[in-house]
Amino acid sequence: MTDSVLMVGLGAVARTHLNVLADMPQVELIAGVDPSPPEPITFRGLDLPVAATLHEVTETPTLIVIATPTSTHSTLCHQARELFPQAAILVEKPAADDLAEAAKLLSDGVEVAFHMAYAPEVLWGEQMVRTHDLGPVREIQAWFTDPYAADLSTARERFTSSWIDSGINALSVLTRFCDPLERLSLRQLNESTYEARVRCASGGDPFEALIVTSWQVTDAARRTTLRFASGAELLLDHHAVAAYLTQSGQIAEVFGTDGSIPRRESHYINLYRRLLVDCRPLMPSEQSILLHTLLLQD
Repeated sequence: MTDSVLMVGLGAVARTHLNVLADMPQVELIAGVDPSPPEPITFRGLDLPVAATLHEVTETPTLIVIATPTSTHSTLCHQARELFPQAAILVEKPAADDLAEAAKLLSDGVEVAFHMAYAPEVLWGEQMVRTHDLGPVREIQAWFTDPYAADLSTARERFTSSWIDSGINALSVLTRFCDPLERLSLRQLNESTYEARVRCASGGDPFEALIVTSWQVTDAARRTTLRFASGAELLLDHHAVAAYLTQSGQIAEVFGTDGSIPRRESHYINLYRRLLVDCRPLMPSEQSILLHTLLLQD
């Protein structure tokens, strides 16, 4: 069965989607949509037809991928649903920057590209939990940073804030290892740094997870550390695509890659395999709504 894909937005994030989709033989990319694409786009060596708006698309897609700034997601999702009611819709995370609008989109069946939840080191960590007697999670710390401080106005236009952009990534990783329940606090520490505390459950006992996001850094870094009741620790280095399990003060298991697949592409490979090969939803809508509630609640 052929998946006819329409790519809405042709910026840097869309290029990652396109690189992954190009290696999936069942995918046919029918067109791109962007009022001002940054440069000519090719797909499998051929020029990609580009429409300025969704209304100009003449072919009918089976999947519409929306990879545009968060503030545009809601309008584009509604247009896509109106014009192509039978098509599945995949939107970049988060679904919207307003909780009511995000809940409306998710209740309507829009899928969200929680790509961090499909990172190789995260899936490996999940496997370690299944195959080792680590006990329930007792502590989680997540640190997600990007070097956007030099141009905050552009970063805010594209991503809203470090919390909106990266908090959803950290929350999606948490769901692999525990059940996030409620956001206990969210503090803005400076113009681009946030600290959130989330009550989670694992093995029936609640604990607090700490999430820090920031643009006040020299380089990007993403790391999640989990501590278990057994004393074991799991370190997920998302930027390096590496992970380490320690038990009794020693490294027990190691995960790494050879770097042949770019970091972000490795996330979307697993994501699209689940969505287009296994034909399974990326996340139940109730869980997706919960993550957006934790992210966007007042």
